[in-house]
Amino acid sequence: MPQFGELLKGGVILAGAALVMWAFFIRPHSYSWRAAGQANGTVKTLMSNSKVMGQPIINAVVTLENGRQTIVAVPLKSDIRKGDRIVLMVQEDADKPTRRRYAYLNEAP
Repeated sequence: MPQFGELLKGGVILAGAALVMWAFFIRPHSYSWRAAGQANGTVKTLMSNSKVMGQPIINAVVTLENGRQTIVAVPLKSDIRKGDRIVLMVQEDADKPTRRRYAYLNEAP
């Protein structure tokens, strides 16, 4: 029969594990995205095809003007190749403006 101390230690360990799982995996994120303009980027490489909600896309690694890189879903019908310049729609988090996400808008002229 386990002692009270052993049960208490086990409970603390399980509670700690549950808290860590909640903090990293389950905790809901409440981002308030707002439009932040447009950005230009250059396609560095194309990744494998995938389907998102029935629309065929290809993921592209895009190098932004500031040197950062991001992954953007590009429609297959857009005929994007490595080295092409594209225009991205930028959204930023209202609570933390440094957190941004990018979406394909069109090919740069």
